[in-house]
Amino acid sequence: MKKLSFFTIILLISLLIFLSMQNIDQSVEEKIPPIWELYYKGELNQALGLAISLLSKSPEHPEINLIIGRIYVDLKQYVVAIPYLEKAIKNDPNFTKIKSWALAYQGVAFYMTNQPIEAKRVLQFCVDLNIEKDSVAFARKRISIYGLSVFFEDWKNTFSNDFSIFMQPAVGLDVKSFLQNAEESLKLVKTIVPYESRKRINIFLWQSWETGPIIIGENIPYENYVYLVSHLNYKDSIARSIAKIVVYNRYFPLDPIVSPIIFEGFGYYIEKYNSDLYKEAKEVIKNQNILSFTIKKLWLDWNAMPSQVKPSISAAFVKYLIEVGGIQKFNELLKDMSYGNAEKIYGSSLEKIISDFDKKVLQ
Repeated sequence: MKKLSFFTIILLISLLIFLSMQNIDQSVEEKIPPIWELYYKGELNQALGLAISLLSKSPEHPEINLIIGRIYVDLKQYVVAIPYLEKAIKNDPNFTKIKSWALAYQGVAFYMTNQPIEAKRVLQFCVDLNIEKDSVAFARKRISIYGLSVFFEDWKNTFSNDFSIFMQPAVGLDVKSFLQNAEESLKLVKTIVPYESRKRINIFLWQSWETGPIIIGENIPYENYVYLVSHLNYKDSIARSIAKIVVYNRYFPLDPIVSPIIFEGFGYYIEKYNSDLYKEAKEVIKNQNILSFTIKKLWLDWNAMPSQVKPSISAAFVKYLIEVGGIQKFNELLKDMSYGNAEKIYGSSLEKIISDFDKKVLQ
């Protein structure tokens, strides 16, 4: 009887341990959906805190590792994201959408840490597995815009610490000359905007504009500022594209609040740096028969004026803003380019800056 009682006790203890483990697992599983809800609402820091707390209870859980890895990618902490995504891939033996999304996001993390070969490997693996359509589409899109598909294999290329330049063979020019142009443009931009390179800017130079939608699903020119990628016709302005990429990443990892008059204007300003921008602005205003004008209207509504006048006017205004307001205040503006933030930065002098500029280009 005593022997039976001993085995009964052991059995009961084992059963209690098993049930306890089941309750912990169930508790973990129940807490995952609310974290995803926060993630999709964009409340990344709150979702991350909950996910990390949950991971302490189940450190090998593939879905929790996936959530954390995705959040770190979205927060542009790519190096930190990679091991979490690797664990999600490794610990999903049933090949569910967890593995698929982890591969897709790991491809982004590898690409953004200057590991294009690894990026191609995991993105292509995601596509080949074909587990879940949205993650596969995500991976396939990045293979194309990152220039990792077979279409780009025979493109001429050259590299530096700051750039990777790829040129379609049909262009038939010296790809190194484009790299020199890019380096000179970056040097000019950095005289105005402090910028520390973290990833090479990848520039793809196409022979024509027409094939872009077929190969990458985007019209040429196409720029992705988050990924530091430009797909340009070889006749397009490299300087303008580089200027916008640098401005966008000025406050990395934060994305700026963009107003086209400043963002696009700075790109045009760098492109036409050696031109008389005030003269050009006057000419386009005159040619378009614009009799009354205020840059404030264009600042608040980018569609308020004809497209023909916007490049020259916005470039001239950026030039004037830097000359009158100074480089330091201009850099403060790059974090939030809205008119409201400009009022905070320039104070009461903003109205005079705008009024004087309006008169300058209407004379």
